[in-house]
Amino acid sequence: MVTISELYARAEYPDLTHWKDMPMFSIAQLGLLTVGIDPLLYEDLEGADLITILKHDQPVNWKNAIMIFRCLQQDICVGNINCQMVNIHSYYECIGLSFKRVNQIDLKPDDYDLINIYETKISRAESTVWLKKNGYLENPIKQYREEGVEQLTSWQESPLSSILHSTYTTPALNALKGVIEEFWSRYDPENNQPPPKQSVVESWIRENYPDIQASDICKYIDKICRHPKAKKGGNTKVLSKV
Repeated sequence: MVTISELYARAEYPDLTHWKDMPMFSIAQLGLLTVGIDPLLYEDLEGADLITILKHDQPVNWKNAIMIFRCLQQDICVGNINCQMVNIHSYYECIGLSFKRVNQIDLKPDDYDLINIYETKISRAESTVWLKKNGYLENPIKQYREEGVEQLTSWQESPLSSILHSTYTTPALNALKGVIEEFWSRYDPENNQPPPKQSVVESWIRENYPDIQASDICKYIDKICRHPKAKKGGNTKVLSKV
């Protein structure tokens, strides 16, 4: 199963954080966000079929998006995901093709192709559960103990997590995210890439986050973010060869 990190890497890591405050997603929005395509590019289609357009334009990960649409439709029909709002296609003689609200419990497994991917809504929480269950989200947080302090490492955090997860933050959390982006998001220990020294990271935090000046907080942020394969303080053996 391809992961969101892999899909976003193919799409060259698009910035989709403007979706972070949405409480619900349509099937179309969730599918596009999962593969790294901004749903705003496909709004107001005036009845045009999104799937037809994706097949024609063939943006990066378009096949994955279409399969996610289909999987979500089928899982809704068999009850593998709970929807806040289910709408199916319906034909009215006076207005033509439209949609109508139905109870999810009344759907049959073969009704999946009737589900409207624009008007069927899934909550942020249910979206996260479905993505984890189907292998799109890696385990983003590893927990360990060091010096008697329980800490969390999040250097493997998924690109979509900022959209799916809470927007609560503090100056220290902002600094932590900044360190991950600056030093670890593109770190590759398999190619003997030298990790940054602890002193370099701490100086960078103080320079870029004026509210974070205490040496102990800077040190803990460095330890929380530091890649497990990176030696404490930087790989001096590798650095000496550069």
